[in-house]
Amino acid sequence: MCFGKNVFVILVVLFSSVLINAQNRVSPQERTKQLAEQLKLDEDQTKQEEEIFTRSQEKIMEIVQSGGMGDPSTREKVMQIREQSNEEIMKLLNDTQKEEFEKIIEEQRNRMLQRMNRN
Repeated sequence: MCFGKNVFVILVVLFSSVLINAQNRVSPQERTKQLAEQLKLDEDQTKQEEEIFTRSQEKIMEIVQSGGMGDPSTREKVMQIREQSNEEIMKLLNDTQKEEFEKIIEEQRNRMLQRMNRN
């Protein structure tokens, strides 16, 4: 029984931190601006990228608002949405931009792993 309570407490703390972290995320417009500058996107690419980020954020917020933070599969669902968004963005890019975007994704993964290891 004690083990179950400990697991429950850990999950509550973990999902609470994920929810707080999700609320502190940058807007799709801010993400678009950052990436557009880093990848030197043209106007059409920038517009399409913002649409992708907006759809992605809406899907993630649906999961959060539906109480999905208590569901152990939530992290997996969010990761799938982000991966799908990355794939859509890759289709918009030229070869040079793709290389840079892959570096950015790798840096983000490394930062996420560092944050997870600190907790």
